[in-house]
Amino acid sequence: MENMGKNKKKLTRREFIKASASGIGGLALSSYLMPRTASAQKPIKILAISIFTGRAAVLGLATKNGLTMWQDEVNQKGGILGRKVEIEFRDTRGKVEEAVRLAREAAASKQVDFIMDGCSSREAFAVKEVARDLKFLIFALQSKTTEFTADPKMFNPYSFRIAGPAILDLYGGGQFAAEISKKNGWKKWIMIGPDYAYGHDMVSSFTRFLKVGFPEAEIQTELWPKLDEPDFTPHIAKIIGAKVDAVFSSQWGGDLVALLQQGAVYGLWDKVKLFVNDLGDFTVINPAIKALGKFPEGIYMGTRSNPVTPDTKLNQDWFNNSTKKFGTEPSGWDNQAYTGGLFLGRAIEKAGKIDQDAVIKALKGLEIVAPWGTPPSQKLIMRARDHTVIHYNISWGKTISKYPYVTDIYTASWKDVLKAEEEFLKEKGWLK
Repeated sequence: MENMGKNKKKLTRREFIKASASGIGGLALSSYLMPRTASAQKPIKILAISIFTGRAAVLGLATKNGLTMWQDEVNQKGGILGRKVEIEFRDTRGKVEEAVRLAREAAASKQVDFIMDGCSSREAFAVKEVARDLKFLIFALQSKTTEFTADPKMFNPYSFRIAGPAILDLYGGGQFAAEISKKNGWKKWIMIGPDYAYGHDMVSSFTRFLKVGFPEAEIQTELWPKLDEPDFTPHIAKIIGAKVDAVFSSQWGGDLVALLQQGAVYGLWDKVKLFVNDLGDFTVINPAIKALGKFPEGIYMGTRSNPVTPDTKLNQDWFNNSTKKFGTEPSGWDNQAYTGGLFLGRAIEKAGKIDQDAVIKALKGLEIVAPWGTPPSQKLIMRARDHTVIHYNISWGKTISKYPYVTDIYTASWKDVLKAEEEFLKEKGWLK
C-alpha cells in the first residue's frame, strides 16, 4: 500500500486558508448568495458544484442529471416538509481554488441550506476543509479516495461521502482479476492511472486485492499520466515494450476514452488484457462507441450503473426513467448524486426541520432503499463511524459489443468486502 501516497498532492491547511482568502478577496457576492430572511414556505436551497468544462465535464453533467432527477421527483410530491427544493449548479472548471471559493461563499453567506460537492477528489479534499472551517454540511458525491473518510485524522463531522471509497470498490475488482488471471496464467501486469490521489489510491487498492488472490502477479511498472493528458502514446509504447499480460487502468471519463482510442490504433487491446474499474458506465460507453465505431469486446470492467446490475426492478425503472428524461443513459456519477439527494431528503424528514445539526444527527446510521442498493434488501447505510455509504452494488464483468455491453457479471459479497476493509484499516492504524 506504499503507492497510495506516492506523488500525491494535497493542500495543507495553511495553503487552503490562503487559497480561500485569495479566492474571495475583492469579489462581491453574487445575488444568489445575499442573506435571506427565514420563511417556512421558502424553498430548500442547495448549491451543487462540479466540473462543467473540459474533458472532465461528463462528471458535472452526470452530477447535474442525478440531482435534477431527485429534485424533480421530490417537488412533484410536494417537496420536503412542504418546501420545494431548488438546486443551483456552478462550475469549478476543475480548479481547487474555484471549488473552495464557491463553497466558501455559499457557506459563509448562509444563502443556501446545503452544499453538494460533485467534484473529483482533487477538489473535494479542499472543499471538505470549508465544511470543517465554517461548520457547514457538505455532501461529497463523487470523491472515491479512501483516506477521505477512512483516515480518522481526516474525519469531519460536517462532511458526508456518497461515492464508494477505493478500498471498498476495488475489493471486487481485484478478486475478480485474480481469479481470471490465475486461470489464464496472466502474471505480468502494468498499472496506469491519473497522477493524483484518486488514481494512486485505485491502483494501490486493485494491486492489493489482485495479489491477495493471485500472489504470483508481478507489477512491472506503474504509469502516471496527468489528468486531461492529450497524448497517451508514450505510455502505450511502454506497455507494448514491456510485453505484459494485463493492464489495469483507473483512468476515467474522457481520459479513459482517449486511452482506449489511442491504444486501439496500435492494436494494444489485442496484445494485452485490459481491466478498468469504471468502463461499464455509459459516460464512457457512449463516447467510446463514437470514437471507436463500436464498443470493444473482451475488456474486463467494473460498472456502477447498468440496467442488469443490480438486477432489480427499482434499478431498472430508475435507469429507464433517467434515460428517458435526459436522453442518455445514467452513469455511476448520476447514481451517486441521486443517492446523495435521497439521503439528504430522508435526513431532513427524520430531523423534522431544516437545521444542520439536526440533519447531521439524522444522517448517522441512516438507512435508505435506493436503486444502487445491493439485493435483496437494496438498502444503503450511511455509516456513522466515518460518514461513508456502504452496501451499494459492486459489479464487474466482461464487455460485449451489444447493449447492455456487459456479461458474465460478478458481484462482490459485502461480508467479504467489509472484512477486507477492516484488515486494511488496522494495518494503517486507522481502526483499533
